[in-house]
Amino acid sequence: WEKMRLDLCTVAMFWVPRNASELLALNTNWEAGWFNAKYPQKTIIGWPEDAIRMGLPGYYLADEGLSVSDSLEDLCKVAMSRL
Repeated sequence: WEKMRLDLCTVAMFWVPRNASELLALNTNWEAGWFNAKYPQKTIIGWPEDAIRMGLPGYYLADEGLSVSDSLEDLCKVAMSRL
């Protein structure tokens, strides 16, 4: 059901507040990458500056010219601007 709903959405917002004491959201990395490859115009992503192990995702996103929001508030504003 999750993939089906992602395919139908207007904007897919991925927020990755990764830290060492909680889940690492590794599936989120894969889902965001898959979705961005399929629907780059619909994908937005962000994580706080202190999120761990986000260097590689940040590198690939920057290489594709995509910006990363560093606050959930900013990411929500980007999502609202796309509706």
